[in-house]
Amino acid sequence: MLEKIRYYKEAARIIKVSLEEEKRNIKPNTRILDIAERIEQKIIEEGGKPAFPVNISINEVAAHYSPSLNDETVIKPRDVVKVDIGAHVNGYIIDSAWTFNFNSNLKELVEAASLALEKAVDTVKAKVRSGKIGEVIEETIKSKGFKPVQNLSGHLLKRYSLHGGKSIPNVKTFFSHRLKENEVYAIEPFATVGKGYVKETRKYLIFRLVKKMEPRSKLEEKVLNYIRSSYNFLPFALRWLEKEFEPQLLDLVLKDLVKRGAVERYGVLVEAGKGVVAQRETTIMVTKQGCVRFI
Repeated sequence: MLEKIRYYKEAARIIKVSLEEEKRNIKPNTRILDIAERIEQKIIEEGGKPAFPVNISINEVAAHYSPSLNDETVIKPRDVVKVDIGAHVNGYIIDSAWTFNFNSNLKELVEAASLALEKAVDTVKAKVRSGKIGEVIEETIKSKGFKPVQNLSGHLLKRYSLHGGKSIPNVKTFFSHRLKENEVYAIEPFATVGKGYVKETRKYLIFRLVKKMEPRSKLEEKVLNYIRSSYNFLPFALRWLEKEFEPQLLDLVLKDLVKRGAVERYGVLVEAGKGVVAQRETTIMVTKQGCVRFI
């Protein structure tokens, strides 16, 4: 257990260092591709590996946006920018997110997500129901005049697994489970001025290998071997593969692997009412009396 905690603490340290170095660049007129690539490179330089591609989601975009190699998106004045970073050491994952706000009119929205996170963390301990934590998040965000994003949630983290089969909802729910001692969760409240739920678009920038499959071609074999050896069953960015394979051929291979069920793709998630979304996230380990917060 002590070694496991050491890995988590080291992954958390790596994220802190990586973000601290990049903070000054998260500002208007900066290209988000450059931000994502620098953070990911710093994670590697510090001795970790990205647990998933850095997500940089702006305004009504809530999640699953990691820039492609030809992405020229820049942060604009008055944007609300979510930066979601994951790192792992030996498969032990820390998942975290912050919102960088350049719109003075939405300061309270960002504060609502942060306050909801703090109150949720204070609620965590062994045997507490996940629905109770969701209730605290929902009440906190609504008390500030905003809506929680009801179909996004925190999640159980397991070794080399970002979503371990249990969730921490952002709203009250009666269909919940009791937290167990030593379980590790990412808790991530999302607050919005919109309708309170997200829709999946058909823009796919993040993928994940979900099962092994016999390749149909030499290129497919190369792609599958590269994914397995580089990312295991963790999410990877389209742009990561675009650096290794010819983009048009890669697109055909990925489409076939998705169709056959070997690879899962994640559509960019956008708030249903086009309302701006704020996010805050941390990773904790459940204890009898409360939790250990890693970041």
